[in-house]
Amino acid sequence: MEGGYGMKKRLVIIGTIFILILSQLSTFAYAWNGSLSRFTPMGKNGDIHYSDTIKWCKDKGVNSVYSLIIGESCDNVDTLFSGVYRWHLDRRNFTGESEDTRILQSRNEMTLAKRKLDELAAMSKQLNSKLGILERAKISASILKLKTEACVYLGWSIHPLQDLCAHMDAGVNTPDDKIGNTHGMLEASPVNVKFLNPDGSFIIKQMKVETILEGYAYKDYSLYDDPAYDYVNGEWVYIGKDNKEKNTRWIRTREQTYSNLVEFLNYASSMGIDFSGK
Repeated sequence: MEGGYGMKKRLVIIGTIFILILSQLSTFAYAWNGSLSRFTPMGKNGDIHYSDTIKWCKDKGVNSVYSLIIGESCDNVDTLFSGVYRWHLDRRNFTGESEDTRILQSRNEMTLAKRKLDELAAMSKQLNSKLGILERAKISASILKLKTEACVYLGWSIHPLQDLCAHMDAGVNTPDDKIGNTHGMLEASPVNVKFLNPDGSFIIKQMKVETILEGYAYKDYSLYDDPAYDYVNGEWVYIGKDNKEKNTRWIRTREQTYSNLVEFLNYASSMGIDFSGK
């Protein structure tokens, strides 16, 4: 993450600290589908990168302020790094890396999050009663900044793993110029989708796997990014928009998110850093 890319990330962190509260008032309702939800009716019902992530943070004891920071940064990956496909799809066949690039990207961001915690722990040791009011205020401000930066990197580490569960192996052999803004496969063929009936019977409809942008309009609908569609035993199954908790892909997404949260919080706790606010 060198050069302009690294500078971009640093500027984003600074901006996150400055506009965190105001940004909450104008945040788009993203889901797995990120920026696609601006053009779809899913709204907050499918908002996995944002609302679900905030809830999962709170499940693990993170207070509301830091849960919001983590959810915002996880969500904003789809805007900030939309064209950096290694965050969203497995690019190892094109990069020459030996592991799913989403996993590698997640580890990179987690490493940066932990480095901020290391800096925070060192900074905290400088606080003592012998310091003057201004010195204490400066150190306290630095500690708050580092804590926020750590949460931003944590949110960034979560997003690739959530996309790992949503997008699965989509585009594994598709070059970047065939992916498009939606992270979809511009040349994808329709697939069969089972629409289940209450009595166990079903009908099969052919649907596009991904949305395609034509001019200013999105045509067809994303299956990868919609928690109403599950992928079970090699088949697409429509389970309904109100049943995402039964979606095996959604469940894996939650568990991956929990895993990163626990890793981060355990590391912080080992240094006496608390994100619960208690």
